[in-house]
Amino acid sequence: MVKSAEGSLEVQLEKVAKFYNDRFAIEGHSVKSVGWKDQASQFLRFDMLFRDYDATGKTILDVGCGLGDLYTFLSQKYGDTFHYIGIDISESLIQSAKEKHRAQNCEFFHSDISSFVRQQPRSIDYAVESGMLSFKIDDNEAYAKAVMTEMFMIANDGASLNFLSDQVDYQLDKNFHYDACKVLAWVKGMTRNFNLYQDYPLWEFTVSLRK
Repeated sequence: MVKSAEGSLEVQLEKVAKFYNDRFAIEGHSVKSVGWKDQASQFLRFDMLFRDYDATGKTILDVGCGLGDLYTFLSQKYGDTFHYIGIDISESLIQSAKEKHRAQNCEFFHSDISSFVRQQPRSIDYAVESGMLSFKIDDNEAYAKAVMTEMFMIANDGASLNFLSDQVDYQLDKNFHYDACKVLAWVKGMTRNFNLYQDYPLWEFTVSLRK
């Protein structure tokens, strides 16, 4: 990442957090606040994250959890047989998630992944990320690789992440689109047990890394 004060990772993430706090102020508790078109496409992404993983009895870490919608998805599929931990750098999103989801098997923290690992050491079975790495910052690839590495290291079973694909007709200025071949190169440096899914009708791909 860029080392100057203005381009430091901390400053970059503060800009991202402000973007989502501002959008929440407009959209409220809605999938639009976290950048999704509708719940159907959001839940399709969740399906891909858990395509080859059974969350029953597991502790799930949702990195960049937004409004905690993954908790709703998992509850519909697994009841209360899992434990969910959501973290996000947007204070507004986390506060709204806490107010909506008050079950005993979920908890939320205003944090990035590095701070969470240092301050809230937990036994995590599966770490997931959906859409968090899409917002353009100074060096998305370096940041995404670091996040993926940390997610995979702290999880007992593995991690799953989705990325906007660069194989598209257009790109919004605020978004960063990834080369799947580059992402696979990072994955292969961590594990030989992985899958890449790009066979679903969204302009993105999902990688699943297993221990």
